Amino acid sequence: METTPAAGEKHSWPAALSLVAVTVVWGTTFIVNAEVLGREPPLAYVASRFVLAGVVLNAATIGRRKTPGLWRDSLGMGALLALGMGAQIVGQTETSASKTAFITGLSVVLTPVVALFRTRRAPGRAVLAGVALATAGFAMLSWPSGGGGVNRGDVMVLACAVLFAVYFVENEVRSPRHDAFLYTARQMIAASATLAAASLWLKLARPPLAAAAFEAKPFSLDRGFLIAVAYMTLFATIGTFTVQNWAQARLSATRAAIIFALEPVWAAIFAAVILGERMGVRGYAGGGLVIAGILVSEI
Repeated sequence: METTPAAGEKHSWPAALSLVAVTVVWGTTFIVNAEVLGREPPLAYVASRFVLAGVVLNAATIGRRKTPGLWRDSLGMGALLALGMGAQIVGQTETSASKTAFITGLSVVLTPVVALFRTRRAPGRAVLAGVALATAGFAMLSWPSGGGGVNRGDVMVLACAVLFAVYFVENEVRSPRHDAFLYTARQMIAASATLAAASLWLKLARPPLAAAAFEAKPFSLDRGFLIAVAYMTLFATIGTFTVQNWAQARLSATRAAIIFALEPVWAAIFAAVILGERMGVRGYAGGGLVIAGILVSEI
């Protein structure tokens, strides 16, 4: 069912619900990564899942109809995605997990700003209200109680938030032009190459970054690592990015960003159920505000 809001914002209920499903999968990745990232080279680990996803997707899409500009759009978006993920991973080694979560979540606020400059289209009042509610909920979920000053890691994670906001907006513009499977498959090529190059640079150049020491670790290649890579490849990469690219062809970038704010809500729920962590009153209130923001913007 398609609707056209007064502000010109693209909207589709199937696309919105598909992105909710994407955030459920992303929420599980915190549990998986918690078991892996402490003992594996982080950029090489992420690059490995993109390499495998690229091989599977590009093999599966042989013979599908190619559209003009496919390679240009896909490779550019894949590199942009990898730069955002790389900035987040490198920044996280020099700041706290809670600050990383909060600063990354600022992409929800930045997306309508980027969209205004890129598409010259201002979001409607209901969507802006949804952004405000979702941002408040995100802050309650992830704002660090200790706080602390701004450090180099925070700046790198902020760069990640900006890159993700640009990615959301550009994806809204470019994804409708192409077959979702082909578009995702080609993105994986650029993302793999960018992350692998960044990993190699950290290992060989040894810059004065905390991430360089983590990247110098060898792969363990044990059973836990192989299961994690398989899950992250099939579900958290092939599944989520294909669905995201399909959905963003039918949904505005700002609406998509609001829905993506559900990711820490699901992460908190899975941490409570699987790891026995307590959400607390603040966590429940934050999750409720995120859901309220989505309902306001969608309904």
